[in-house]
Order: sequence, then structure tokens, then C-alpha cells
Amino acid sequence: MKRLGILKEQLISCTIDLIRKRKGSEGITVREIALNVGCSAANIYNHYEKLEDLITDVRLQVFKDYFVFFETSKKFDSISQLVRDVSSEMIEYALDNPGLYTLIYIEPMRAFSPEEEVIVDNLRKRSTESFLQIIGSGYPHDDIYKITKILHGYLHGEICRMISGRMVSRTLEQYKENTVLNAIHLTELMVTNVIATKYNDR
Repeated sequence: MKRLGILKEQLISCTIDLIRKRKGSEGITVREIALNVGCSAANIYNHYEKLEDLITDVRLQVFKDYFVFFETSKKFDSISQLVRDVSSEMIEYALDNPGLYTLIYIEPMRAFSPEEEVIVDNLRKRSTESFLQIIGSGYPHDDIYKITKILHGYLHGEICRMISGRMVSRTLEQYKENTVLNAIHLTELMVTNVIATKYNDR
């Protein structure tokens, strides 16, 4: 008989694989998951009351894996290097895993779970700290966080275009490079504005 913890891990892993193939969680059923894991549907309901609860655990695991890059202690020498690295990583992840990206950023979802809140909060702090390491301390954290949110919003919009194939450039590589350059330019403008505001308020 399979141990409880092992089966739960298998359910999450199997569902992630199905989401990768389906390019999202839409249409996935408990019966399909059970068939791929090699257990009965009733066995799955021993762990989860409904499919949405399993998807919630899957999304949490995907969040953890996705944010590994942003939780590293990488040091950046300039805003352009920071934005280029983060933007490129976000784009490559989305293009390599369109189904998982769709799960965490596009599909309808319930409110964040407490664990997801912790992950997102840590990412926010890490992003803010990375910017402050470059431009110096003393700037309002809320202003820096707004910059990261605007940057993420821009990148998300462009990634959705790439995933759907609705790009204006002739090639994907060209569109990716233009997106990264625009992200750098946008961020530098916002940071310059924050710095100017600080000195004007003196």
C-alpha cells in the first residue's frame, strides 16, 4: 500500500506534467490524473476534497519552483543588468513552460494561500533590495515596489503575446530582445523619476 505522503507527491508531479502538456489546467480531470498515477479516483479523494484543492497544491509547488531564481543572492552592478537578467529569466521560463506560466499568471484563481503569500512577500522584498543595492538606500520602499510591479505588468503582457503567437516582430528572438530592451528603458526612466523626486523634496 502506498504511503500517504508519497502518493500526494505523485499526484502533484503528475498534474504538473499534465498541465505542461495541456498548456494549462483546463480540462484536466480526477479520472485522468488517477489513470496516469496508477491509482483509483477514490484514492485521490482521500487526499483532496475536490480537484481545485489539488490544483491549489500544484500551483504552490509551481510558485516555489518558479521563484527559485529570484530568491538567489545574485548581485547586480547596474539597473540594466538587473532588468536584463530578471526579464530574460521570466521570458525563458514562460516560453519553456507555457502551461505552468498560464496556471500561475493567467488562469482564474482563488486568493493566495498563506504559503503563497509568504513566497510573494519574499519576492517583493528581494526585488526591492536588489534595486536599493544599486541606487542606494534612503528611497521609499513603496516607490521601488511600484517600479517592480509596473515592470512585471509590462513583461507579463509581452509574454502573453509570445505565448499566443501575436507578436509584431518577424521573429521570436527579435521580439524577446526588443521586450528586454524596452523593459530596461522603462525601468531606468522610473528609477530616474524616483531619484529626481527624492532630491526635489529636499
